[in-house]
Amino acid sequence: MKRVTRVSPRSSIALETRDLLSFAFQVALISYLGFYLLETIIPGFVTLFFKLPTLLWITVVLGASLSVWPGVTPIAAVKKVPRRGPGLTLAFLSLLLSGVVWYKTRGIGSPSIVIAVFSALMVYGLGWLVHDDWGTAG
Repeated sequence: MKRVTRVSPRSSIALETRDLLSFAFQVALISYLGFYLLETIIPGFVTLFFKLPTLLWITVVLGASLSVWPGVTPIAAVKKVPRRGPGLTLAFLSLLLSGVVWYKTRGIGSPSIVIAVFSALMVYGLGWLVHDDWGTAG
């Protein structure tokens, strides 16, 4: 899908900067989550090279700057065609994560089920937000 925007040099620079911030935030968030998972599986492996809170702060700063950066004003709305593929993939990944979280926290008793369901809902919801962002990015 193409973005239809007002044409001016300033909005072009703002659009490119917002796209760069969006990409950097997505890379930082996925990297943090991956390194956090790796650190959970193999304790001390990631922290031997760098501290995870540093990457978390970078991710938070990029997300905050992305939320306050001026957006682009669309002129025409583009009709979106719904697809089933991303929904099924997100459902599978969230159920998989729910199983992993339950397996890791089963020692604490019944709260592990609540934590597993909550984590699955978070992954599913955040996945739809990212999917919608990719669909409008063009």
